[in-house]
Amino acid sequence: MSSARSTQDIQRRTARFLRSVRAVCLLCATLHAAAHAQSPDRPPMVAPNAELIELSNGHGFVEGPAVNREGTLFFTDLGNGTINALRDGALSIFRSSRADAANGLLFDESGRLHACEGGSGRVTRTELDGRVSVLAESFEGVRFNAPNDLVVARDGSVYFTDPYFGSASTQPQPVRGVYRIAPDGAVVRVVDYLDRPNGIALSPDQSTLYVTNDNPAGVGEIHAWDIGADGMLSNGRIFATAAVVMDGMVVDANGTLYATSFASGRNSSGRGVWVFARDGQALGLIPTPEQPTNCTLADGTLYITASSRVFSIALDVSPADTAVQSTTWPQVKEMGNN
Repeated sequence: MSSARSTQDIQRRTARFLRSVRAVCLLCATLHAAAHAQSPDRPPMVAPNAELIELSNGHGFVEGPAVNREGTLFFTDLGNGTINALRDGALSIFRSSRADAANGLLFDESGRLHACEGGSGRVTRTELDGRVSVLAESFEGVRFNAPNDLVVARDGSVYFTDPYFGSASTQPQPVRGVYRIAPDGAVVRVVDYLDRPNGIALSPDQSTLYVTNDNPAGVGEIHAWDIGADGMLSNGRIFATAAVVMDGMVVDANGTLYATSFASGRNSSGRGVWVFARDGQALGLIPTPEQPTNCTLADGTLYITASSRVFSIALDVSPADTAVQSTTWPQVKEMGNN
């Protein structure tokens, strides 16, 4: 057995053990909270008078919010097969293709739009001149399941999740994995033991990768790994859990993590955006009226896609602290005090 495979096997067994322990602890905590009928607190970076603002509605099923350098909010509509652009209240269609079924979006530091296309099984990049480049569409000769969400590291490598929401009998890949596309185009499966990897994010100093996962026990998890100099992952661990289904997420310049979640009948008070400190401590919940799918940050504002609508809420922080995918992210904020 190779050392890489042995390491992954150890990580898999450790993750399952930790998942079982945390599931029991989480159940106890959930029952305690239910007994006291307490709602989650509002996170400290959301002012008491801050209101959730509806920016757009009437869509099929929205996902993948991303803001470009000009301040335009992009998001996908899987129900209508479009990538939309929203600027100053004006909505336009950036690209339309039901077959591609674009989901997660992210702008890199050069302003190029990266997209996970679950329908076509591809990860693409829209160049500055409008051309669409296919970065990856298969692993070991087999198409991906349904690329869902992605992040781009400063060295140009792309990490993305590849879950599957259909029947296992039609799943192309043998596992639901997490992959890395190296700057030279080489594709490596870096995680192969999660039940359903979904949202993905990077820490400000690019040393940690976060991925949400839903296990069969119904416990939403955020997993974390250290990223080595070669882009590979190690020290897999569970960063946080919650009695909700966790979906897309984003990390701010201070290392604070915002994860969308919905209850799916298990805990109706848990629907919204959960906020976690960089040590994994839950700071509170920003409730949403519909099932949230993903979120992003820009200029002191949190943008949330939720079912058929898009929302925003102002945060009581410096606009610089909500930078996403920025070279201005100082490493000291990840390691020092807020």
